[in-house]
Amino acid sequence: TWCQLPVGFTDFDVVLDGAIVKNSVLLLTAAFHHAPPKEARKFLEAAARLDASVLVVEPLERSVLGAILGAAVALPALVYPLIAALSAEHRRGLMGWLRLAALHWVFPIIPLFLAHDGVVSAFRQRTGLDWQNLTKDLPFDRVPCQRLGFLGNFSAVLLMNRSGRA
Repeated sequence: TWCQLPVGFTDFDVVLDGAIVKNSVLLLTAAFHHAPPKEARKFLEAAARLDASVLVVEPLERSVLGAILGAAVALPALVYPLIAALSAEHRRGLMGWLRLAALHWVFPIIPLFLAHDGVVSAFRQRTGLDWQNLTKDLPFDRVPCQRLGFLGNFSAVLLMNRSGRA
């Protein structure tokens, strides 16, 4: 039976209290790296108590390539304003140029913040040792899958519950 329960990390305890999670596989996408180790461990302990397995999929891995791909979001914000300003500067008056500057130099700050978040997220990804420490003394067999996807930037970890029911 498929059940989709989209939640934020602060809601995990609510989901794990539900009977629907027992003996199931929990899929966590692009979020588990935001959990501090204590909170992540608490979540995994709750999943283990419910005989659930956990599949964590992240769109970046902890590597230089992951950081570069995370930062690549900012490239249009850095390049396009230069091209637009140079090509339109002489055809518009001062107001047109100011409007262009506001549109292309002020608003692209958002992609720069996203790029920063991408780089930070890449370096927050858990390593094999991190996963080993998180799952120590828990009934999970860890199956890591890294270098997934066209660019090899996705990573996944399947924490298969040894109970055999999930």
